[in-house]
Amino acid sequence: MCTRLLDLTTNPLVALYFACEEYGKVCYKGIEDEEDTKTQEANGVIFFNKKYSVSTNEINIKVISSLSQIDLSNDNTLESILRKLTERQAISKELEERWKSKEYYEEFINIIQNNYIVTPPYNNERLSRQCGMFLLAGCFNFVYTESISQSGIEKGYKDLRDEFDRKFFYISGENKKAILEELDTYNINEATLFPELEHQLSYIKNKKNAKTKASSEFIKFDSNDIKTQIIKSDIEISENIIKNKNFKDTVFKTLSEKYNFDIQKIWVLVEDWVSIIDWYRQESVISRFKVGVQRVLLENGFNKEEAKIESEYISDKIVDIASIVSERSEK
Repeated sequence: MCTRLLDLTTNPLVALYFACEEYGKVCYKGIEDEEDTKTQEANGVIFFNKKYSVSTNEINIKVISSLSQIDLSNDNTLESILRKLTERQAISKELEERWKSKEYYEEFINIIQNNYIVTPPYNNERLSRQCGMFLLAGCFNFVYTESISQSGIEKGYKDLRDEFDRKFFYISGENKKAILEELDTYNINEATLFPELEHQLSYIKNKKNAKTKASSEFIKFDSNDIKTQIIKSDIEISENIIKNKNFKDTVFKTLSEKYNFDIQKIWVLVEDWVSIIDWYRQESVISRFKVGVQRVLLENGFNKEEAKIESEYISDKIVDIASIVSERSEK
Protein backbone atom coordinates (compact mmCIF):
# COMPACT_ATOMS: atom_id res chain seq x y z
CA MET A 1 0.00 0.00 0.00
CA CYS A 2 1.22 3.51 -0.74
CA THR A 3 0.43 4.54 2.83
CA ARG A 4 2.34 1.56 4.26
CA LEU A 5 -0.58 0.94 6.64
CA LEU A 6 -1.90 -2.35 7.93
CA ASP A 7 -5.32 -2.25 9.59
CA LEU A 8 -5.50 -3.36 13.22
CA THR A 9 -8.12 -3.14 15.95
CA THR A 10 -8.10 -2.91 19.74
CA ASN A 11 -11.33 -4.93 19.94
CA PRO A 12 -10.75 -8.72 19.80
CA LEU A 13 -14.36 -9.34 18.71
CA VAL A 14 -13.90 -7.02 15.74
CA ALA A 15 -10.73 -8.90 14.83
CA LEU A 16 -12.67 -12.16 15.05
CA TYR A 17 -15.36 -10.76 12.75
CA PHE A 18 -12.87 -9.90 10.01
CA ALA A 19 -11.05 -13.21 10.44
CA CYS A 20 -14.38 -14.96 9.79
CA GLU A 21 -15.29 -13.03 6.65
CA GLU A 22 -15.98 -15.26 3.66
CA TYR A 23 -12.90 -15.67 1.49
CA GLY A 24 -13.81 -18.54 -0.81
CA LYS A 25 -13.07 -22.22 -1.24
CA VAL A 26 -9.46 -23.32 -0.77
CA CYS A 27 -7.94 -26.74 -1.31
CA TYR A 28 -5.97 -27.94 1.73
CA LYS A 29 -3.48 -30.79 1.55
CA GLY A 30 -3.25 -33.41 4.26
CA ILE A 31 -0.44 -33.10 6.79
CA GLU A 32 0.70 -36.70 6.51
CA ASP A 33 -0.53 -37.43 3.00
CA GLU A 34 -0.46 -34.56 0.49
CA GLU A 35 -2.81 -36.46 -1.80
CA ASP A 36 -5.42 -36.39 0.95
CA THR A 37 -6.92 -33.01 -0.03
CA LYS A 38 -9.94 -31.17 1.32
CA THR A 39 -11.73 -28.22 -0.27
CA GLN A 40 -13.46 -25.86 2.13
CA GLU A 41 -13.87 -22.21 3.10
CA ALA A 42 -10.47 -20.67 3.81
CA ASN A 43 -9.32 -20.75 7.42
CA GLY A 44 -8.88 -17.51 9.35
CA VAL A 45 -6.09 -16.30 11.62
CA ILE A 46 -5.91 -13.58 14.27
CA PHE A 47 -2.49 -12.16 15.07
CA PHE A 48 -1.82 -9.90 18.04
CA ASN A 49 0.96 -7.98 19.72
CA LYS A 50 1.47 -6.32 23.07
CA LYS A 51 3.23 -3.15 21.99
CA TYR A 52 2.07 0.27 23.11
CA SER A 53 0.65 2.53 20.44
CA VAL A 54 1.83 6.02 19.54
CA SER A 55 -0.02 9.14 18.46
CA THR A 56 -0.12 10.51 14.92
CA ASN A 57 1.40 13.73 16.28
CA GLU A 58 4.74 12.13 17.16
CA ILE A 59 7.70 13.07 14.97
CA ASN A 60 8.42 9.43 14.04
CA ILE A 61 4.93 9.05 12.57
CA LYS A 62 5.09 12.36 10.72
CA VAL A 63 8.38 11.32 9.11
CA ILE A 64 7.17 7.87 7.95
CA SER A 65 3.84 9.27 6.73
CA SER A 66 5.56 12.00 4.74
CA LEU A 67 8.08 9.59 3.25
CA SER A 68 5.24 7.47 1.87
CA GLN A 69 4.15 10.49 -0.20
CA ILE A 70 7.60 11.24 -1.61
CA ASP A 71 8.67 9.70 -4.92
CA LEU A 72 11.53 7.36 -4.03
CA SER A 73 11.75 5.69 -7.43
CA ASN A 74 14.69 7.91 -8.38
CA ASP A 75 17.97 8.28 -6.56
CA ASN A 76 17.36 10.09 -3.29
CA THR A 77 20.07 11.09 -0.89
CA LEU A 78 19.75 11.60 2.83
CA GLU A 79 20.25 15.31 2.23
CA SER A 80 17.50 15.58 -0.41
CA ILE A 81 15.06 13.52 1.66
CA LEU A 82 15.59 15.65 4.75
CA ARG A 83 15.11 18.79 2.66
CA LYS A 84 11.80 17.46 1.29
CA LEU A 85 10.64 16.57 4.80
CA THR A 86 11.40 20.10 5.91
CA GLU A 87 9.50 21.53 2.96
CA ARG A 88 6.51 19.39 3.93
CA GLN A 89 6.87 20.70 7.50
CA ALA A 90 7.25 17.17 8.81
CA ILE A 91 10.47 18.18 10.56
CA SER A 92 12.05 21.46 11.59
CA LYS A 93 15.08 23.08 9.97
CA GLU A 94 17.04 22.30 13.13
CA LEU A 95 16.29 18.58 12.82
CA GLU A 96 17.24 18.64 9.15
CA GLU A 97 20.68 20.02 9.99
CA ARG A 98 21.08 17.66 12.93
CA TRP A 99 20.23 14.49 10.99
CA LYS A 100 22.52 15.44 8.09
CA SER A 101 25.48 15.41 10.44
CA LYS A 102 27.77 12.44 10.92
CA GLU A 103 27.10 12.46 14.66
CA TYR A 104 23.29 12.19 14.54
CA TYR A 105 22.24 10.69 11.18
CA GLU A 106 21.61 7.33 12.87
CA GLU A 107 18.69 8.87 14.77
CA PHE A 108 16.91 9.39 11.46
CA ILE A 109 17.83 5.94 10.13
CA ASN A 110 16.48 4.35 13.30
CA ILE A 111 13.16 6.14 12.78
CA ILE A 112 12.68 5.10 9.15
CA GLN A 113 13.64 1.47 9.80
CA ASN A 114 11.19 0.82 12.63
CA ASN A 115 7.51 -0.09 12.65
CA TYR A 116 4.88 1.67 14.74
CA ILE A 117 1.42 0.86 16.10
CA VAL A 118 -0.50 4.09 15.57
CA THR A 119 -3.67 5.29 17.29
CA PRO A 120 -5.48 7.56 14.81
CA PRO A 121 -7.79 10.44 15.73
CA TYR A 122 -11.28 8.95 15.77
CA ASN A 123 -12.84 11.58 13.50
CA ASN A 124 -13.83 8.85 11.06
CA GLU A 125 -16.99 6.96 12.00
CA ARG A 126 -15.85 3.67 10.49
CA LEU A 127 -12.56 3.84 12.38
CA SER A 128 -14.43 4.60 15.57
CA ARG A 129 -16.87 1.71 15.14
CA GLN A 130 -14.08 -0.74 14.36
CA CYS A 131 -11.80 0.54 17.17
CA GLY A 132 -9.24 0.91 14.42
CA MET A 133 -5.48 1.25 14.70
CA PHE A 134 -2.67 0.97 12.16
CA LEU A 135 0.67 -0.70 11.80
CA LEU A 136 2.87 1.86 10.07
CA ALA A 137 5.84 0.09 8.50
CA GLY A 138 9.17 1.88 8.19
CA CYS A 139 10.74 -0.25 5.45
CA PHE A 140 13.35 2.15 4.07
CA ASN A 141 16.87 1.09 3.17
CA PHE A 142 19.88 3.28 3.87
CA VAL A 143 22.62 2.89 1.25
CA TYR A 144 25.75 4.05 3.05
CA THR A 145 28.53 5.98 1.31
CA GLU A 146 31.52 7.83 2.67
CA SER A 147 29.55 11.04 2.40
CA ILE A 148 26.70 10.67 4.90
CA SER A 149 24.56 13.40 3.36
CA GLN A 150 24.92 11.80 -0.09
CA SER A 151 24.04 8.28 1.11
CA GLY A 152 20.90 6.91 -0.51
CA ILE A 153 17.38 6.32 0.84
CA GLU A 154 15.16 3.83 -0.96
CA LYS A 155 12.03 1.80 -0.35
CA GLY A 156 12.34 -1.77 0.85
CA TYR A 157 10.09 -4.61 1.94
CA LYS A 158 10.07 -7.09 4.78
CA ASP A 159 7.92 -9.71 6.48
CA LEU A 160 5.79 -8.03 9.14
CA ARG A 161 5.00 -11.33 10.86
CA ASP A 162 7.77 -10.58 13.35
CA GLU A 163 5.80 -7.57 14.57
CA PHE A 164 3.27 -9.92 16.15
CA ASP A 165 3.41 -12.53 18.88
CA ARG A 166 4.49 -15.98 17.73
CA LYS A 167 1.23 -17.35 19.08
CA PHE A 168 -1.98 -16.74 17.14
CA PHE A 169 -5.65 -17.68 17.04
CA TYR A 170 -6.68 -20.13 14.34
CA ILE A 171 -10.25 -20.19 13.02
CA SER A 172 -11.39 -23.16 10.98
CA GLY A 173 -13.20 -22.15 7.80
CA GLU A 174 -15.96 -24.61 8.65
CA ASN A 175 -16.75 -22.65 11.83
CA LYS A 176 -16.80 -19.15 10.35
CA LYS A 177 -20.54 -18.95 9.72
CA ALA A 178 -21.47 -20.12 13.22
CA ILE A 179 -19.01 -17.66 14.78
CA LEU A 180 -20.44 -14.75 12.76
CA GLU A 181 -23.94 -15.66 13.93
CA GLU A 182 -22.71 -15.68 17.52
CA LEU A 183 -20.96 -12.33 17.05
CA ASP A 184 -24.23 -10.90 15.75
CA THR A 185 -25.78 -11.52 19.17
CA TYR A 186 -23.04 -9.26 20.59
CA ASN A 187 -23.93 -6.59 18.02
CA ILE A 188 -20.76 -7.18 16.02
CA ASN A 189 -21.90 -7.31 12.41
CA GLU A 190 -21.71 -5.55 9.05
CA ALA A 191 -24.27 -2.93 10.04
CA THR A 192 -22.52 -1.89 13.26
CA LEU A 193 -18.96 -1.93 11.89
CA PHE A 194 -19.66 -0.13 8.61
CA PRO A 195 -21.70 3.11 8.80
CA GLU A 196 -22.31 3.39 5.05
CA LEU A 197 -25.89 2.86 3.85
CA GLU A 198 -24.92 0.07 1.45
CA HIS A 199 -23.67 -2.02 4.37
CA GLN A 200 -26.81 -1.33 6.40
CA LEU A 201 -28.96 -2.55 3.51
CA SER A 202 -26.72 -5.56 2.90
CA TYR A 203 -27.02 -6.59 6.55
CA ILE A 204 -30.82 -6.24 6.51
CA LYS A 205 -31.05 -8.26 3.30
CA ASN A 206 -28.85 -11.06 4.63
CA LYS A 207 -30.67 -11.06 7.94
CA LYS A 208 -34.01 -11.35 6.18
CA ASN A 209 -32.80 -14.28 4.10
CA ALA A 210 -31.20 -16.06 7.04
CA LYS A 211 -32.97 -19.17 8.21
CA THR A 212 -31.81 -18.80 11.77
CA LYS A 213 -34.24 -17.30 14.24
CA ALA A 214 -33.30 -13.88 15.58
CA SER A 215 -32.58 -13.70 19.30
CA SER A 216 -35.32 -12.20 21.43
CA GLU A 217 -34.82 -9.65 24.17
CA PHE A 218 -33.66 -11.16 27.47
CA ILE A 219 -36.40 -11.46 30.10
CA LYS A 220 -35.60 -12.90 33.52
CA PHE A 221 -37.90 -15.80 34.35
CA ASP A 222 -40.24 -15.39 37.30
CA SER A 223 -42.73 -18.16 38.09
CA ASN A 224 -45.07 -15.58 39.61
CA ASP A 225 -45.53 -14.09 36.14
CA ILE A 226 -46.92 -17.40 34.90
CA LYS A 227 -49.35 -17.60 37.81
CA THR A 228 -50.47 -14.05 37.12
CA GLN A 229 -50.95 -14.78 33.42
CA ILE A 230 -52.99 -17.90 34.22
CA ILE A 231 -55.19 -15.98 36.62
CA LYS A 232 -55.71 -13.12 34.18
CA SER A 233 -56.46 -15.45 31.28
CA ASP A 234 -59.28 -17.00 33.32
CA ILE A 235 -60.84 -13.63 34.16
CA GLU A 236 -63.85 -12.53 32.15
CA ILE A 237 -64.87 -8.91 32.59
CA SER A 238 -67.80 -7.17 30.97
CA GLU A 239 -66.87 -4.75 28.20
CA ASN A 240 -69.25 -2.17 29.69
CA ILE A 241 -68.01 -2.52 33.24
CA ILE A 242 -67.27 1.20 33.47
CA LYS A 243 -70.99 1.93 32.99
CA ASN A 244 -71.93 -0.39 35.84
CA LYS A 245 -72.88 1.77 38.85
CA ASN A 246 -72.25 -1.12 41.22
CA PHE A 247 -68.64 -1.30 39.98
CA LYS A 248 -68.02 2.38 40.71
CA ASP A 249 -69.72 2.22 44.10
CA THR A 250 -67.73 -0.84 45.14
CA VAL A 251 -64.44 0.75 44.06
CA PHE A 252 -65.17 3.92 46.03
CA LYS A 253 -66.32 1.98 49.09
CA THR A 254 -63.33 -0.40 49.10
CA LEU A 255 -60.69 2.27 48.61
CA SER A 256 -62.32 4.80 50.96
CA GLU A 257 -62.19 2.26 53.78
CA LYS A 258 -58.41 1.94 53.31
CA TYR A 259 -57.29 5.45 52.33
CA ASN A 260 -57.95 8.88 53.83
CA PHE A 261 -57.82 11.02 50.69
CA ASP A 262 -60.10 11.91 47.80
CA ILE A 263 -60.64 8.66 45.85
CA GLN A 264 -61.99 10.65 42.88
CA LYS A 265 -58.42 11.11 41.63
CA ILE A 266 -57.96 7.35 41.57
CA TRP A 267 -61.32 6.89 39.88
CA VAL A 268 -60.31 9.20 37.01
CA LEU A 269 -57.35 6.90 36.39
CA VAL A 270 -59.62 3.85 36.59
CA GLU A 271 -61.94 5.31 33.93
CA ASP A 272 -59.01 5.82 31.56
CA TRP A 273 -57.65 2.37 32.32
CA VAL A 274 -60.79 0.29 31.75
CA SER A 275 -61.64 2.17 28.54
CA ILE A 276 -58.82 0.27 26.80
CA ILE A 277 -59.50 -3.11 25.21
CA ASP A 278 -58.25 -6.00 27.38
CA TRP A 279 -57.14 -3.44 29.95
CA TYR A 280 -56.68 -6.08 32.65
CA ARG A 281 -54.50 -8.33 30.43
CA GLN A 282 -52.05 -5.87 28.89
CA GLU A 283 -49.03 -5.47 31.15
CA SER A 284 -48.02 -2.15 29.58
CA VAL A 285 -51.49 -0.71 30.20
CA ILE A 286 -51.56 -2.01 33.78
CA SER A 287 -48.10 -0.58 34.38
CA ARG A 288 -49.20 2.84 33.12
CA PHE A 289 -52.16 2.77 35.52
CA LYS A 290 -49.89 1.88 38.44
CA VAL A 291 -47.58 4.79 37.66
CA GLY A 292 -50.54 7.17 37.70
CA VAL A 293 -51.73 5.76 41.04
CA GLN A 294 -48.24 6.15 42.50
CA ARG A 295 -48.27 9.85 41.62
CA VAL A 296 -51.58 10.31 43.45
CA LEU A 297 -50.26 8.43 46.48
CA LEU A 298 -47.05 10.48 46.55
CA GLU A 299 -49.14 13.66 46.51
CA ASN A 300 -50.97 12.33 49.55
CA GLY A 301 -47.98 11.68 51.78
CA PHE A 302 -46.85 8.17 50.77
CA ASN A 303 -43.15 7.53 50.20
CA LYS A 304 -41.93 5.87 46.99
CA GLU A 305 -41.77 2.35 48.38
CA GLU A 306 -45.21 2.61 49.98
CA ALA A 307 -46.68 4.10 46.80
CA LYS A 308 -45.31 1.22 44.73
CA ILE A 309 -46.75 -1.44 47.06
CA GLU A 310 -50.14 0.27 47.32
CA SER A 311 -50.39 0.76 43.54
CA GLU A 312 -50.00 -3.02 43.16
CA TYR A 313 -52.78 -3.55 45.69
CA ILE A 314 -55.12 -1.03 44.04
CA SER A 315 -54.64 -2.40 40.51
CA ASP A 316 -55.25 -5.98 41.67
CA LYS A 317 -58.28 -4.89 43.70
CA ILE A 318 -59.82 -3.06 40.72
CA VAL A 319 -59.50 -6.20 38.58
CA ASP A 320 -61.03 -8.33 41.37
CA ILE A 321 -63.97 -5.96 41.78
CA ALA A 322 -64.57 -5.79 38.03
CA SER A 323 -64.50 -9.59 37.80
CA ILE A 324 -66.94 -10.08 40.68
CA VAL A 325 -69.34 -7.40 39.45
CA SER A 326 -69.26 -8.84 35.91
CA GLU A 327 -70.02 -12.33 37.21
CA ARG A 328 -72.97 -11.08 39.26
CA SER A 329 -74.34 -9.12 36.31
CA GLU A 330 -74.38 -12.23 34.13
CA LYS A 331 -76.36 -14.12 36.74
